[in-house]
Amino acid sequence: MDRITTEFVTMAYNGEVVNRWSSLALNLGRCLIIAAFIDSQNGCSSQDYETIKKCGLMEDNLNAFIRRVNGLRNKEIKRISSEVMKGELNRGVIKKKNSIVNCDYYYKLSGIREERYSIDDKVHISVEERLRAEVLGNDERDETYMLMWLLKQSGVLNKVFSEDEMYIVEEKYRCYKIENRIPNMDLKGGNPNVLYTFSLLKKRILDTALVTSTLSRIPIFQRKKSLFIATDKYFSNSAERLAAVKKLVEEEHLSFQVEKEGEFAEIRIDGVLYEIVPDAIKAKYMLVHGVRLRKVA
Repeated sequence: MDRITTEFVTMAYNGEVVNRWSSLALNLGRCLIIAAFIDSQNGCSSQDYETIKKCGLMEDNLNAFIRRVNGLRNKEIKRISSEVMKGELNRGVIKKKNSIVNCDYYYKLSGIREERYSIDDKVHISVEERLRAEVLGNDERDETYMLMWLLKQSGVLNKVFSEDEMYIVEEKYRCYKIENRIPNMDLKGGNPNVLYTFSLLKKRILDTALVTSTLSRIPIFQRKKSLFIATDKYFSNSAERLAAVKKLVEEEHLSFQVEKEGEFAEIRIDGVLYEIVPDAIKAKYMLVHGVRLRKVA
């Protein structure tokens, strides 16, 4: 029997910022705690059992446990889900990696550092393809029902299936509830689909030409589309600019691949494509030379 916790973490946490607790992140935390309880009940992991027991959350059945989780304060969700995540980190299921934003001039200036969770691409693709094949091909395992419920509650299910496929998935989800294969209740913390849809809507609004041109002058919004990397001097030579960026990125232990050389080189950093453009910003009374990494759509 496969561990639900491992599959859920693989599907839901890839790329998530470590210790950033938005409403969606709290929903992920609730689902992670419930996944660990399911594995402890199925005898998949003695460590999950000990973690849940240590936190004083043991219940006789899943519905009672979900009600307990719904009653937890945000502080408790953070603490308990962090304990469960420690187990996944120790198993090597997931890793913490430095974020590319650590190279940004403003982050460096303020001493802020960011980490993200990272899953091996092959493992992530394998779990996703198996889930899609089982759900769309009518060959579900018992674990698949609960994994679907967890992904639905955390707002991640929409990322796995296309809009057309979601009609099939939603119908199956409804049948699973009627057949009592999944809990007939939802998690506290707001409708995850509404939260996910709102986050997409907010992103689309921020991506409009008018809003982008206005907010692009503000560093925190500017980093959504590009990063400014300060260099020791102005490099007129594109090869020197590329070398300077490569040095800084590799210091953060991030993957770096040159996709296109030339005046405006393109590089791929941890799977994201950027264009390197020479730039300079005013900082107090001096001009800071560097390059801007612009995300390529």
